[in-house]
Amino acid sequence: MYFHAANIRYLIKIKRVDNQRVTNYFHLFSKYIFLFKLLYIHLHHINNLKTKNMENTTIQKGSILTATSVCDSNCKWTATVLERKGNFIIASVQGEIVRKKVKVFQGEEYAFLLGSYSMAPIFKIR
Repeated sequence: MYFHAANIRYLIKIKRVDNQRVTNYFHLFSKYIFLFKLLYIHLHHINNLKTKNMENTTIQKGSILTATSVCDSNCKWTATVLERKGNFIIASVQGEIVRKKVKVFQGEEYAFLLGSYSMAPIFKIR
């Protein structure tokens, strides 16, 4: 069920024909109000997350990136950023030096330093 202002206007203008019809429309109207409140809370929460995560999410030279394994949460990797040029970083991971592209999701930068495959760890600033 989608929120639409025209439906609510229609529901408000309904004449009382019989009690059953009025209660059905009132129940439908209360569902619209509930969905509208839920949507407002959801959008407010997402806005707070975006503003909260805006600070210190840029990968810079000297940053330490960490990643956790998808399969085992006790397995963790760390990497040190040696250089940053535009959208690419050069980092040291497990004794190897790699050059990878930096990607952005919801204002937070990350990189796939060990490769791009289905269970690849995602390196972020934490």
